Amino acid sequence: MPDPVLAYEASKIVLSSASKTVLEPIITRLLKKANIVSEAIKDDFHVQGQEVSVICPKSIQQIDLYFNIESRLSTNRRRFYGSVNSVTLKSFSPYEDITDKAIVLHDDGFEIFYKYLDPARTYWLKTEYYIDNADRLINDWIYTKVSHESPKGEDEIYWLEAHFRAFDQFKRMYDKFELIDMDFKVKVLIDNHVKTAIPKGYEKEIQTVRKWMRSRDREEKARLSHQHMQQQGKKGSDEDAADFIRKLQELFTAHNFKQFIDLSQNFKQHDILRGSEIGNAVPYLSWPEYMNVIARTNLNKEHRAISGKLTYKYKSFQDAVTNCF
Repeated sequence: MPDPVLAYEASKIVLSSASKTVLEPIITRLLKKANIVSEAIKDDFHVQGQEVSVICPKSIQQIDLYFNIESRLSTNRRRFYGSVNSVTLKSFSPYEDITDKAIVLHDDGFEIFYKYLDPARTYWLKTEYYIDNADRLINDWIYTKVSHESPKGEDEIYWLEAHFRAFDQFKRMYDKFELIDMDFKVKVLIDNHVKTAIPKGYEKEIQTVRKWMRSRDREEKARLSHQHMQQQGKKGSDEDAADFIRKLQELFTAHNFKQFIDLSQNFKQHDILRGSEIGNAVPYLSWPEYMNVIARTNLNKEHRAISGKLTYKYKSFQDAVTNCF
């Protein structure tokens, strides 16, 4: 079992000179949170184990301490300083949640009242702290990479990689350390697939309608209106391309676009966001250059480096675009 004392000695962490500037502040921040409780509790109890989890979506660092009473307690309560988000205290054998009677929260920390603790039991103390600038901390700490593979058949493949930039320190400090639900953003390029799927005769008409909407010149608008009518005649339909483009927008919602995405190997789909438009786009008469697929994954002692695959079914997507016209 890792020595609990190691978890509080941030000053003893040794990193390479290249990593020291970025990673040392990250590690120190995480250990400082754990130190708020652990440094004090080890004076009164025997710490059997400790676990740390960074819950990314909530920007929370969760610290779990498992302890029992090693000798006669010299005081009837202990004050722990530091701003915490939440605290729970439970016992095993028998299981009992004693948070309401044994824990008192304060603005600058909390107290445990020892009179409610039984020497015959093992206890689980869970504390949660908010992490300031959590996104930046995770981006600096975790290496991520997306590799786009050339299309094969009806699919395009995006290979995903993630690993800790520094982990050995945490491996020896904690029984369990994990990063939960880390966002992994993948830009799935769709612009060319939309363009090539639009039936002939519609693309020039779309450009004309866009120019008409952007123009403030009355004569130019009249000329473009006439040009638009001619284009409609050539394609043999009075239906306006703008109406089809508005219909096309439904494909760029998370609900509809998710059917063209598959994730495997350690990653799960969380959300899909519409990406940015190209050039001087006209609202509702254009489409995004890409879709932002947000996958989530976990990193821990057993899986310090992971890889996965995002499959974009571009041919099925193109068929859906064509079916809008």
